[in-house]
Amino acid sequence: SMTVRENVQVALLSHHRRLFSLGKPAGRFQVDEADALLARVGMQEQAARPCAVLAYGDLKRVELAVALANRPRLLLMDEPT
Repeated sequence: SMTVRENVQVALLSHHRRLFSLGKPAGRFQVDEADALLARVGMQEQAARPCAVLAYGDLKRVELAVALANRPRLLLMDEPT
């Protein structure tokens, strides 16, 4: 299972490849950017934990960080049922 940080880094890598198509490996800036996004959603302390062991609410916060990594202009969210 990938860690919380790795999940966000994959989203960042995908976003940056779409923009630049350089194919470079993840650099330090992606680690810093991933950590900034995780801090924004309150998950920085759990960055090294595997997603498989997270509680449902924490998984949703990781999903939010992944969505924000793609820099959407508009993000629609629904209430949990």
